[in-house]
Amino acid sequence: MGLPSRVIYDTLSRSQAKPHAIVLATGLEITEDRRPRGAFADKVWGLLKEAKAAHGAAQASYPEDLALKALLLSGGGDERELPEELAMALSAFATLPTHRQEKCRCIQTPILSAAIEASRQPEFKRRMEEVLSALG
Repeated sequence: MGLPSRVIYDTLSRSQAKPHAIVLATGLEITEDRRPRGAFADKVWGLLKEAKAAHGAAQASYPEDLALKALLLSGGGDERELPEELAMALSAFATLPTHRQEKCRCIQTPILSAAIEASRQPEFKRRMEEVLSALG
């Protein structure tokens, strides 16, 4: 879930300047009026809006942003099994004040939920396999 979560986070970061849109890497803007519909799309749209609002409210500093990115990329994995640099960046999250960790968790939770929802989709699984095969 780490890589999809990081991609979602980058998408939401890119979208902060557009209050009512999610801006994809291609520049395509997805809005309430111009978005897919259906059970999956509706659920993920709600999660993205929740995470985007939390992201805007958190106003994370640069170190907090890096720590949150590490938290997302780790995907909840055991810190001892992560690459050294990622583990170090993740440990920085633990040093944040509790109230700042909570702000970051308000961003992380809906992002992770959206990534899990996406991972259940057959098209996602197929494309992820292609990406991982290309990387391997």
